[in-house]
Amino acid sequence: MSETGIVLRGGSASAQFLAALHGAQAAFPDALGSITLPQDTARFRSAYPELLPRFEALRQAAPQRTRIAQHLYDAGQASCTHSGQPLHEALGAAAAPLPVSARPAGASLPVQLAVTRSGEALQGGRLRDWVHSLHATHKLTDDVLDAFSWLSDTFADAPITLEGRKVVIFGAGAVLAPTELLLRTGADVLWIDRADPGPVRGHGRLHVAQGADLLASPARIRETVLAFSGGDPVDLCLYAYAPGQGREWRLTAAMNAIVDTLPAALVRTVSMFVSPAIPTRLTPRELTAARERRAGQPLWQAAMSRLGLLGRGDGHVEVNGVAISRAVISMQGVSYQASQYLGKVLAAEAWNTRAASPLHVSANTAAISATPSMDKPMFRIAFRGAVSFGIDIFAPETTRGLNGLLMLRDWLDPAAAGNPSRPAATSRARAEGLSRLRVHGGAHGMPHPAEQTLRMSGVVGLAQSALPWR
Repeated sequence: MSETGIVLRGGSASAQFLAALHGAQAAFPDALGSITLPQDTARFRSAYPELLPRFEALRQAAPQRTRIAQHLYDAGQASCTHSGQPLHEALGAAAAPLPVSARPAGASLPVQLAVTRSGEALQGGRLRDWVHSLHATHKLTDDVLDAFSWLSDTFADAPITLEGRKVVIFGAGAVLAPTELLLRTGADVLWIDRADPGPVRGHGRLHVAQGADLLASPARIRETVLAFSGGDPVDLCLYAYAPGQGREWRLTAAMNAIVDTLPAALVRTVSMFVSPAIPTRLTPRELTAARERRAGQPLWQAAMSRLGLLGRGDGHVEVNGVAISRAVISMQGVSYQASQYLGKVLAAEAWNTRAASPLHVSANTAAISATPSMDKPMFRIAFRGAVSFGIDIFAPETTRGLNGLLMLRDWLDPAAAGNPSRPAATSRARAEGLSRLRVHGGAHGMPHPAEQTLRMSGVVGLAQSALPWR
């Protein structure tokens, strides 16, 4: 971990995450005081899959919900430093923009409503039928169905075009980043990634920042974004990701710090994909599905449940009518969870509900996907058995297409939940709409805790042939 780049204070994700939770509890004792947090990081590392869902249930049930989100987001950002300085101060230092090379602009290609599944492009009625089948089997929320209805009605006879828009993609080479989709719309795209994009396939307008390293040079990247904008508003897509050594958290903090230190008037939208493996508020429909799945589970699953092999209790916790999924997977690590919870979910809520210059946010859940970062023996085996527990694992191209289109809907529909111009009675009501677009593949509304279910799906997977990705 380079001492001249972005680092976690003390080098420990567990210590910083635990400190952030303790700080919020001390600041809001009436809302969060009923939960007992560990005092040492070793206990926290073993307890956080169970602690976080209850903590989030208390937060969402609290009248100060959005204030707690801002407090925790700020604490998460303060956990990272750059060359010994607080991260936001470091980004305020004078820096030169990176050199940018413009690739030849080809003609934009019409972007029709289509999603690739099993190597085949689904369009029109077939796409509609597939989305409806996912909804019928509790793999996505009502709001996703409504979003696709809006897309179908709006672009039934015309392609989606973003001509004239400027889009910045952090982590443009990430496997789930819908970079090609955005290029095909005819947008001007700034590529921010350590990897080179390779040959451009003759469409879009691509600008490649040379030597873009978010951890080493965030101030230079911020200046590059400013230069690219030329004073025009930009869409900021936050997809940079790398596992290990706290990089998940550090990269997310770097992107967020750039968002925070850009002039608000230059930020048209901020977009990210959220993991389903975090504490998430369940809808009444998902709670009903969980009860039905438990009542109708096959005998072998019922036997596992009676033996405690699928964990104790339900797949969610409930506080004052707020049901939160027990979806945390400890195998993904504390840094991963902190980046998702503090750096995405709470960041989106804090940005969208702040009193001064709220940001237009898209923070939709994407299903578990067979990305290279998940290509580990433990996950591969568990994925094979996941389908037996009602969980679908998506191919990366399917997630890119499905969630990419949902993101575009968030940008273009004035009634999208993350649009600050959308009427909302309170900041709390606004916050509740942000997480409703979820393509979770069955990971929400599970009858048992996700941690134990994943372990048992590994046992089932050992007895199964490789799962064909959907």
